[in-house]
Amino acid sequence: MDLLIPLISKKWSEYKDNDKRLLELFECFEMVIPAIGPDFIQLHVVFIYERCLSILSGLRQSFVINPTNKSEIWDEATGFFIRSMELITVIMDTMQNGAS
Repeated sequence: MDLLIPLISKKWSEYKDNDKRLLELFECFEMVIPAIGPDFIQLHVVFIYERCLSILSGLRQSFVINPTNKSEIWDEATGFFIRSMELITVIMDTMQNGAS
């Protein structure tokens, strides 16, 4: 895990918030985080969580700035919205399970 998480995190920080390659990293984190558990992920959870929030905030801002093209924006943003929400859920569940 000492090798895997830094590699994924490096790619995670290289891609822009709207880069579709980022969706694959969401899936990777969704599988890896529960497997490695809360003790190890604590070192990286803030970085991952803040990126998810940044993506969600950017999506919200897209709707505010361009309200006339909501369906077009939503078509492009659906994957990022769903993946961000799912990853936040995985993080919360993993951290909660570690606190029990």
